[in-house]
Amino acid sequence: MKLLLLSILFILASCLGQKNGHNLKGIYFSQGKGDYYSLSFQRHRTFSYVVKFFEVNSGCPGKWNHLSGDTIELHCDTVTDILTQLTQGYMNDRIKKALVVNKDTIKIDGVLLVRHK
Repeated sequence: MKLLLLSILFILASCLGQKNGHNLKGIYFSQGKGDYYSLSFQRHRTFSYVVKFFEVNSGCPGKWNHLSGDTIELHCDTVTDILTQLTQGYMNDRIKKALVVNKDTIKIDGVLLVRHK
């Protein structure tokens, strides 16, 4: 009986962990005619976000947090170099919200990114 109860608890914890964004590791991307989006989740709740529009590259590395439900918040690392902040591709919006649509799809900046397999 105890073994059955422990098994059920383990399965529920696994499902909740995946739903809350604990199993996001991987690369999600979208590519259009002149744009490219890539969001890569690594260990320890770190990420790398890249956006390319024609000749302009923008992006940032940082850490992410689970907010509630299917929403995660991306916090770009602080940049102290003023020259980097003044470049054309600098990402001014340093905090972004993303929606985990399902285990293979994330929506950020109005764009659906699909997990690369």
